Amino acid sequence: MAVIDVDQIEAIGVEGKNLKLLIIDYLDWEYEDMHLDVLQEKINNYLVYIEDKQYFKDYGDNFEKK
Repeated sequence: MAVIDVDQIEAIGVEGKNLKLLIIDYLDWEYEDMHLDVLQEKINNYLVYIEDKQYFKDYGDNFEKK
């Protein structure tokens, strides 16, 4: 997975009562506007994943809210 695969969760896991999602950003900042657009779309998709509880089937829903 890569940051440019904006529709994919790159890494996900459980630590204690926390669900952790990871974005691996290896892009160069030379093209800052493009880089920020990619990150914004990726983060927005992560938020949809969380808000829609798409993790529920694999990880349940017993997490602390932060």
